[in-house]
Amino acid sequence: MKLSENIFFAIRSRRLQSLLISVYNLRLFLVRYGPYYWICKYRYQRWDMFSKCDLETLQRQRMAKFFSSASLSYTKFFGVKKYTVDQDVYEYLSYLPVLTKRDLIENKSPRRLLDLFSIKSSTGGTTGASLVVKYKFKDVQDRQAYLDFWRGKYGWKIRSRTAWFSGKNIVSKDDLEAEEFWKTDRLFNIRYYSTFHISHQSFHKYLDNLDAWNMEFIVGFPSTIVELAKFGLDHGRKYKGTRLKAIFPTAESITSEIRSILLDYFGVDCRDQYASSEGAPFITECPAGRLHIQIHTGVFRIQNNGELLVTSFSTGRTPLINYDIGDVIELDSSTIGPCDCGSHMPIAEKIIGRKSETLPTPMGNLNLGNISNTTKGVQGIIQFQVHFKDLYNLKIFMVVSSNFDKDSERKFIENWRNRIGQEVNLELTRVGSIERSSSGKFQMIVHETT
Repeated sequence: MKLSENIFFAIRSRRLQSLLISVYNLRLFLVRYGPYYWICKYRYQRWDMFSKCDLETLQRQRMAKFFSSASLSYTKFFGVKKYTVDQDVYEYLSYLPVLTKRDLIENKSPRRLLDLFSIKSSTGGTTGASLVVKYKFKDVQDRQAYLDFWRGKYGWKIRSRTAWFSGKNIVSKDDLEAEEFWKTDRLFNIRYYSTFHISHQSFHKYLDNLDAWNMEFIVGFPSTIVELAKFGLDHGRKYKGTRLKAIFPTAESITSEIRSILLDYFGVDCRDQYASSEGAPFITECPAGRLHIQIHTGVFRIQNNGELLVTSFSTGRTPLINYDIGDVIELDSSTIGPCDCGSHMPIAEKIIGRKSETLPTPMGNLNLGNISNTTKGVQGIIQFQVHFKDLYNLKIFMVVSSNFDKDSERKFIENWRNRIGQEVNLELTRVGSIERSSSGKFQMIVHETT
């Protein structure tokens, strides 16, 4: 939500604040649900049960079309030749250089005139770097169409009653005094819950309101949702709503423990999906419980160490071609033939890359989504890692570019103070690089032992 916080919180009426959220979401709706959205949604319905051969042909066709418009930007980095439909997708990409997040942060697109016709998305990113990605209007509608098509398999539709947990700063001082940690968009039937104010004092308020809201779907950070579910189970509570159909996690991976806790408390399954905020292709869970790699949305190349290089067909303004996304997956090599759901899409065994980590602070626990959003509006941070010493001492190691100036540092610190308060000692240290964990995955939070 990019409403100016100063303007938003200057309005004392909580009803008017909720109205502003509805107006903002209406603006997003008009962008995401244009004519091309409906064309794409029909296509995804038709493509869903394609044979393996037809899917591979479709992937080559979409890649050729994507390269025909995206390669001009890509040549700024590497100067590669266009892809043609008769070439093997994986063999062709294996000869291309790897595109990194550093490349995208330090090299700005030369297509300035097209910025007027682009949708910008500022990502926090759980790899610790902030990135502004530009999309064509068609890209945004294409991605929304697939996401809605997939969620529709579980009964979701526009205006389904939803509880949404994300890293948006939506709660005012008046809300805190009234112990209301949420805002409601009545137009689209979504209640947004603050993920910054969950504590032992507020748990019951959240759970009581979820019971009263009686939503059909829950969307958001699984580490936050499971924290609420654990509290409810520990205190002998069970969710009282009667209409909940599914939980759709974002930003973090789902473990069997998380699934079990959410099922025990809410009584419904958690349906996982992967698509980074940079615009990666989709991996989605089917009704049979398998993770399908949606090869009609892009190409996943899995390195020997399991790390992903992605090429996404819906990133026309900031082309992701052979892009090191920084996540890790394992393929399922045991399944032969179509899945029980009928799909011939390849199957991923599990997504390892995203961790449901939390950072304890005097204001409550921060999840990875909250932490990664501290880079929004900040230029020049390539990567950062948070070291937790104790509740009142944090050290942040940063890899920065020449674009990181005093204003960027001030904004970065301000973003952190909004999340941890003024009592915590916050130390910033610039470094040349940050080591990965023994598994090869970047670890955003490090808990130091004494």
